[in-house]
Amino acid sequence: MTTQTDWFIIGATFASPFLAVFAQRSIEDYKQEKQRKLQLFKLLYATAHSPTGEDFVNAFNLVRIEFRKDKDIVKYWEEYLAILTPPSSPITNVDHFEFSSRTIDILYKLIGAISKKVGMDIDGLHLKNSLYAPQAWANSQRLETSLKIGLNDWLSGNSRPKFEAHVVDHTIDDM
Repeated sequence: MTTQTDWFIIGATFASPFLAVFAQRSIEDYKQEKQRKLQLFKLLYATAHSPTGEDFVNAFNLVRIEFRKDKDIVKYWEEYLAILTPPSSPITNVDHFEFSSRTIDILYKLIGAISKKVGMDIDGLHLKNSLYAPQAWANSQRLETSLKIGLNDWLSGNSRPKFEAHVVDHTIDDM
């Protein structure tokens, strides 16, 4: 006659492999989630100097998904997104792309909150003051944006290029 203990042993024998696989899978899922969040933080940190760059934008868009359960991070993400949402009118001014100190502060609060969540615990103010980005990059981005806006205006018929003719009086002997 089988006793209650025997049934327990039989049940544990059959359930053990399933529980072990479940436990292992849970641990792997946790590690993968932690790794994704850390990689996202690293990408945001590395590209924070260029908030209009493709890598930053892609990383920023993933924040809402990866950190959906963290209310502080979602709050900073939504606040930053609200500032970045383009106006309904077409952009014709390069100054639109200039980021105010408030915008930058919110960005670094977001990155600081993410750093705490991934175990880096780096203060947002420290991030703001410690990232290096050459001024030439900012100048290049500003020029590129200005050229794109000007080309868009010209192609849409809103403006015409300005050409100036200069008469140069040189003869072959002058050269």
